[in-house]
Amino acid sequence: MTKRVLVIGSSPCEENLCWSLAQSPHVKQVLFAPGRESTPDNGKVCKSAVLTSNRALLKQFCKDHNISLVVISPIPLLTAGLVNDLSVSGVKCFGPTGKAAMLQANKINAKCFMHQYGIPTARWKSFTNPHEACHFITYADFPALVVKTCVFTSGERLHITQDKDEACRAVQHLTKDWTPGESTVQIIVEEFLQGEEFYCLGITDGTTLTPIPPVHIKKPGDLQKVLPFASLENASMSEDMYKNIQLNIFKKAINGLREEGWNYTGLFGAKIMVTPHGPMVLGFRCTFQELDSQIIFTLLTSDLYNVIQTAIEGRLSSDFFKLKGPLRHPQEQSTTKIVDPLIQSISLQKVTKYKDFNVTGVSVSHIRSDLQFPDETHAAASSSHTAENGSKVMMNILQTSWKTVCSFEVNIAQYKDPVFLCTTNSIGNKIKVAQACSLHKLAAQNLVMVCINDLLSQGAQTLFFMPYFACGKLHSEVAEDVLEGLAEACKTTGSSLLERAIVSQSMIHHDGCYSLSGCAVGVVEREHQLPRPEQMREGDMVIGVRSTGLYCTNLDLLRKILDKHSLQYKSTVPMSNGTTTWGEIVMSSSSMYRPSLLEALRSGHIKACIPLTEGGLVGSILPYLPRCIGTVIDALCWKIPPLYSWLYKEGGLSEQELVHNFGCGLGAVIIVQRSVAQQVLANIQQEEAAWLVGGLIPYNPDFPQIQVTHLLEALKVNTSQLLRTVIVKKTPAKISKAAVLISGTDLKLKILIDTLRHLASSAKLALVISSKSVMKELRKAVAAGIPTRVIDHMLFTCHSDFENTICKVLDEFAIDIICLAGFGRMLSEQFLVKWKGKLLRLHTRFLPSEKEGGPSGKGAGLYDCTVSFLLGSSSPGPVIIQEKVFPDSEAPLTEQIEEAEPRAVAKALHLLSSGILSLGSDGNLSWSIRD
Repeated sequence: MTKRVLVIGSSPCEENLCWSLAQSPHVKQVLFAPGRESTPDNGKVCKSAVLTSNRALLKQFCKDHNISLVVISPIPLLTAGLVNDLSVSGVKCFGPTGKAAMLQANKINAKCFMHQYGIPTARWKSFTNPHEACHFITYADFPALVVKTCVFTSGERLHITQDKDEACRAVQHLTKDWTPGESTVQIIVEEFLQGEEFYCLGITDGTTLTPIPPVHIKKPGDLQKVLPFASLENASMSEDMYKNIQLNIFKKAINGLREEGWNYTGLFGAKIMVTPHGPMVLGFRCTFQELDSQIIFTLLTSDLYNVIQTAIEGRLSSDFFKLKGPLRHPQEQSTTKIVDPLIQSISLQKVTKYKDFNVTGVSVSHIRSDLQFPDETHAAASSSHTAENGSKVMMNILQTSWKTVCSFEVNIAQYKDPVFLCTTNSIGNKIKVAQACSLHKLAAQNLVMVCINDLLSQGAQTLFFMPYFACGKLHSEVAEDVLEGLAEACKTTGSSLLERAIVSQSMIHHDGCYSLSGCAVGVVEREHQLPRPEQMREGDMVIGVRSTGLYCTNLDLLRKILDKHSLQYKSTVPMSNGTTTWGEIVMSSSSMYRPSLLEALRSGHIKACIPLTEGGLVGSILPYLPRCIGTVIDALCWKIPPLYSWLYKEGGLSEQELVHNFGCGLGAVIIVQRSVAQQVLANIQQEEAAWLVGGLIPYNPDFPQIQVTHLLEALKVNTSQLLRTVIVKKTPAKISKAAVLISGTDLKLKILIDTLRHLASSAKLALVISSKSVMKELRKAVAAGIPTRVIDHMLFTCHSDFENTICKVLDEFAIDIICLAGFGRMLSEQFLVKWKGKLLRLHTRFLPSEKEGGPSGKGAGLYDCTVSFLLGSSSPGPVIIQEKVFPDSEAPLTEQIEEAEPRAVAKALHLLSSGILSLGSDGNLSWSIRD
């Protein structure tokens, strides 16, 4: 009977584990949670959406899906005791318990454990005070030159220094945030050891350790500082040394775990240095999350699922599982000619040659030199037909713009003071969109555009682009699309396409999958280099350049919106008349700007060219601005595609979420000198759609540095192009009569009347009711031909009589909509129920500055004029519209508020009367469109 396995993690190493477990005939399916973007949503290995941080949900998930085994790798989950919790619930787990996982997570715990059980390790001491650490380094009787943090972190927290001064500087670097009297960072100062390093790994059931032959860590001297990992190879370790390690390290460690009462069923190993004084433990390994643990998948020939089950059942023996033959040094293997794995459907799981080898027409770099595999027969191509197609594809690409030599000749004489720039990028999580929709050509083009636009933002002309293509077993059609996409994009932008590095990673990429990244190099004269923040001034203009696609910095957000409406990337975008899919619009997000745009950048008038990529409309611009400058962008200055109106409405997004995650129809913004803004705009508009969208202002720390105004109004412009599933209402045949209830002179009725007239609104102000004799505003209403009534609450003995009188007057004038604007009387629940969905309320509130230590007086913040539905005395209704008022020295704040309030009321009345907006049965806003 086949079983279902759950692997918890998200790294490539854990994905390898999934595929290794899936090879077992006893495994029906491997669920990977939370998984990676490259993990398929179905099949024998598939991604799971179970929330691993919620213990109760995870336990129920294991029960509901008949999970027979859970393999846990992330250190934070292990140290939090996830194995303990699941085991208590009867779920079989492979991984250390919480306390045992601290051997890898906390170096001080590991050192204390080794000291207690006599396991040899480097001499050490821990500190929280950097001064004490430096004193120890200076006066220690051994070379205390290794400085590291005690917690499990990335390699940048480990410093192997050459002398005491450098070690003290490393301490200062790691404790730069330290404050006297506080323990912010705990560091370890350790003895510097010399010798050969090995990874010694195995699998334990808590009593027995089944070892794997030690793997030597080879660190080439010249490359040690630049390589992120060491290459692994077999090393000559004597039998006596191997027995010494098993006896004095692993046996003592397993006995120590048992004496501590720490249940441990999982991977266990150590990084060991063989010194002249014997083997020393540098650190323990407890999970599959580390690169060095991947050697298990290479050497193990036994069924990994059976091995794990045997460990859980406590039946391991020291020689339980079978291993492949000894590892060979890569230089012992001969150079081999094989057919291009990028083009063919070739599986390279058993290919042993990882040194340079030749491919038809292209020299290819070594592949995964960090892992060396045993010598076996090379895998053959799946069919001669595929190989023939692959060769044709290669020749076609080579005849267009492909370079077979990794070099580029630059005529340096044409430059006065050149600056060469380089950028790298990858298609990242868009790879899943490309694979789901077979948009490999667009994926390649998008990668080229992202890199070239990065150089364009520096004012640089791209010289060449070099891609990096890693794949597993790949069909020729996919490779052809990718290569053609790269070639076409480079040809369009006038850049050269250089040699690619083809990497076969069949152990990482399953069949049909690949990863794609690239590097672009450009050149610019120093005097033309962008950006120039020191030249930015108040009054400079902002030009927006159109984007042809949808750039989303958070594809998970877009995915959730699509899932909410049962849409997929293959689904068509409703406003495209069935011609464009969501996948196509996502993969076309980076616009292919013409070289003519570069001429405008070299004019000397442009101070910044900013591609709207990471951070959306707001976050992309922010890093380019000096601290003293802010920006105002008016969303009504360009046409926002209707797609964003749909995302805003159907995704339930706020305005801030929209501008921080999307470009809102712009692909780039250009900051230009005001005096030549129109001229530069005209030059750009010859080949690109562009608009003047804003300007630079002095930065006020009380407000956002980038302010996007009128976004809500701009989104409403596109409501007529929303999805056909949105309810369509006929335009009202009659004018909706509106009444305004006031108690003072706060609302300027003349501005309200003028705004309604300007909007050509179907709402007509038909009545003004005041609870006080407000002569000034009532006279203005009478002068405009609007009936008025004064219903003074002081003249009524009870509130119900006062309210009934108001209702009679409203009925007398056949009022359809009511707006309370500073009306100082409470209304009963009966009144609110009667007018539900037709009763609005204006309220203005002051939002103080959030800046710490900022001024607290008048004007230290902003005013928010909001119109919302009124549902109950204790339950505010949904907001219809907001008008924000920012303090401005040129106009008194009071005048600005008096103008903003009637504008907000007029816009709300217009939306409600026209049928565009209504109150839904669920108490939320319901947006509709008109014929």
